[in-house]
Amino acid sequence: MNKIKVFIDYPVSDNKEFKGLSFPQYLFDFLKNQKDIELVGEEDRFDILFIISGGSHYTDRSLTGIIKRKVANFLNRGRFFQEIDYNRYSKSNTDYEKRFARLIKKNPKAKVVHRLDDRYRILCKVYGCDETVSWINKRADATVFQTEYCKSLYVRGVKSIFGFEGPMNIKNGTIIYNGVDRDIFSENGPKKDLKGKYKIFHVSTSGMARKGLGTVLEFAHLLKNNPEIQFYLIGRQIDDPVYGYEIKKFPNVHCLNHTNDRYELASLYRSGDVLLYPTINDCSPNVILEAMSCGMPVIATNSGGSPELLLKEDIHGGILIDERNPIYSLKEVINHLYLFKKRCVDLVKQYHTKEIMGEKYMRLFKSLMQ
Repeated sequence: MNKIKVFIDYPVSDNKEFKGLSFPQYLFDFLKNQKDIELVGEEDRFDILFIISGGSHYTDRSLTGIIKRKVANFLNRGRFFQEIDYNRYSKSNTDYEKRFARLIKKNPKAKVVHRLDDRYRILCKVYGCDETVSWINKRADATVFQTEYCKSLYVRGVKSIFGFEGPMNIKNGTIIYNGVDRDIFSENGPKKDLKGKYKIFHVSTSGMARKGLGTVLEFAHLLKNNPEIQFYLIGRQIDDPVYGYEIKKFPNVHCLNHTNDRYELASLYRSGDVLLYPTINDCSPNVILEAMSCGMPVIATNSGGSPELLLKEDIHGGILIDERNPIYSLKEVINHLYLFKKRCVDLVKQYHTKEIMGEKYMRLFKSLMQ
């Protein structure tokens, strides 16, 4: 059987220090060692074109593309937003649509696998890209959802500040949960020396208020008289427009720098005890999987795809926050910390390694080539 030629249209690299998005890198790392798969570039012939959501946000950097954007920005300034690139936030990802069309023209027999993430309008983030997502999906041969929650966003639709975001027509949908690279994120390895008997982590790559910093600070306030419990923020929580300025008021809350270095992040996870993850409507948070893989149990909000990653029928890697009595959840995890640390690692090994994820993508690719 000839090898299936796969082009992942997202930044990936053989460099171990690569700081790109974790999911496509994990898929790349798995597929590159498979005898039935050949990973190729855009200049090559390929059988499978793998696209993530609205595309790689490819931008036309030619002189023509730059001139077009400058003209569009000049014409729109003052009519829609002041000092904001209107095209960047409001328009569909037309640059990627053109790129997609060129790739398919070059490989007309290629099968398109479209892996979906959150709907952009729900996040109020490059919200015009939902049009591009829909445009790509009409041309896709298979659609991959990260979680049941992710599937519901597109199959049933969902309400956002823009109104009701209707369902998309899915022809060949399947759920493939994300995986973790256990060679990096494991319970064994270097640790950091951090203050506190019990170290509670919160991780956020953005300053969005929906990431739950307010809830973390509520926990810190309630536990301010217990010096054994200290809170650590990894990421950009200081940019939270609602609660960021409050951080400095809490002596038991410590800010650690944002990092894209997976090895450093893994060492931090191993240094902590509990991940507090009160994010709302997160589609499939890799941070939960990576923390559990390092032996850090999770306390999460009953929202989005988090419960699906944390609570399996036969094993739990943590507890959902009881909104009526939130500290109770933390108390129970701390009281049974050794047990939860073992369970969360076992959960990842059983359900969420990059190998388990990669095998499911392999089966999908092979089914499309039959």
